[in-house]
Amino acid sequence: MQIIGHLGQDCTIKDISGKKVINFSVAHSEKRKKPDGSFQEWTTWVNCSWWTDSTSIAGYLKAGQQVYVEGGPSSQGYAKDGKCFSSLNMNVRALTLLGKKKDGNEGVNQNDYHDGSHNDGTEDGGAPVVKDPADDLPF
Repeated sequence: MQIIGHLGQDCTIKDISGKKVINFSVAHSEKRKKPDGSFQEWTTWVNCSWWTDSTSIAGYLKAGQQVYVEGGPSSQGYAKDGKCFSSLNMNVRALTLLGKKKDGNEGVNQNDYHDGSHNDGTEDGGAPVVKDPADDLPF
């Protein structure tokens, strides 16, 4: 599963049996055409859990930050006050920070973070090594 959206709140970090997990929620919004021809914006919330040894990215996972996240999906049903609900969850494998930097400087954050479970050309499962960022541009 892949999703692009904005974080709904600052991430939280928990230590469970010596392993760290970063939890955050991502809102994915899209416009859908209604039968009467008007458009309505729909938002889907995805609860993300990222099991990792390094939590250095957590300082960047703040409310409003735009991200690209990929991982394995799961859903969970539950009842509350006699009503049935469900949630969409993701076990994160990779994360890319998108959008402008929060300090007001122009530019895109080009850091990719992976859990290291697959060989993707990165060193130590961390951010890819890009010798010249201009070589990575699609134009």
